[in-house]
Amino acid sequence: MKAMILCAGLGTRFRPHTQKLAKPALPFMGVSLAGYGLYYLEQAGLTDLIINTHHLPKTVEGAISCLTNEKDYTVTFLNEEKILGSGGGIGNAKEHLQHEDHFVVINGDEVIFHANPKFINDMIEQHKKSGAIMTMLTIPHPEAGKQFAAVEINEQNEITKIGVKGDSPNYVHNCGIYVYSKKLFDYMPTDKPYFSIFQDCVNKALENGEKAMAYVGPKDLLWLDTSGEKEYLESTKMAVELLQGQDPTSETLKSILTRFHQNIKIKNTDKATIILAKDAQLKDTANVTGFAVLGAGSIFDQGTIHNAVIGPNVHVHEMVSLKNQLLI
Repeated sequence: MKAMILCAGLGTRFRPHTQKLAKPALPFMGVSLAGYGLYYLEQAGLTDLIINTHHLPKTVEGAISCLTNEKDYTVTFLNEEKILGSGGGIGNAKEHLQHEDHFVVINGDEVIFHANPKFINDMIEQHKKSGAIMTMLTIPHPEAGKQFAAVEINEQNEITKIGVKGDSPNYVHNCGIYVYSKKLFDYMPTDKPYFSIFQDCVNKALENGEKAMAYVGPKDLLWLDTSGEKEYLESTKMAVELLQGQDPTSETLKSILTRFHQNIKIKNTDKATIILAKDAQLKDTANVTGFAVLGAGSIFDQGTIHNAVIGPNVHVHEMVSLKNQLLI
């Protein structure tokens, strides 16, 4: 299976952190964001992986190299000197993706926990049977059409509109995982390098009579918002809670952490849940409420922590207060 992870974005909503690391390289529960999509690709039988880069490309290459150091598939990096957009990035990878009837594309910052780790195989099978040009992973979401631009579907789960606002029972949320048919390349503009995969390609295909499908995920599929620091921290809280569960979705999170060698320790107190990665140290002089996630090799000497994440190899030795904060 050929697949692409889109990692070229600027991460503007996540500044200033994305001035140090490209967003797909940022840690979430100790694993680079790009690793969450990569895990499902591996479960589905990945053979060829394409990564596009633009902003801080070396940080993406470093993160992906760490995630794939035990790989039995090929990894190709395509750096974009000028950002090409969601469509242009895929178009730039045409020579790598066009040799099979279909391929998978995942946004580089999607965090999803599915009870079935091999669900992409199900997406591919649905895609083949439907003859669609695109199959998109979606979920019902209360903010679809409100906080998030929605995808409109009909009773047959065919996509009728993308990027709509409003309130409708036919609106679902786009989770950022797609199966595309190679005929998608026939609808890409040839007169501009930068373009949108939806506005300039999929919509054009729909107008030409092609079909796009929604693969509607189950109720227990958990999609976590990491669009900005506030959302990232709220999603971290949900992941910390999920980690202590025993249901199949919780087991998927544990499997992802195990796959990427996050040998964490969980410490519960009356006031907090503390997640410690390998060699992380939280001194007795620290006061923690809510949750704290400490990356591998990080040290927090003294002060207070409330709902905060400390990245790997960060040493906080002065008296500080970290509240609702990511520190990398």
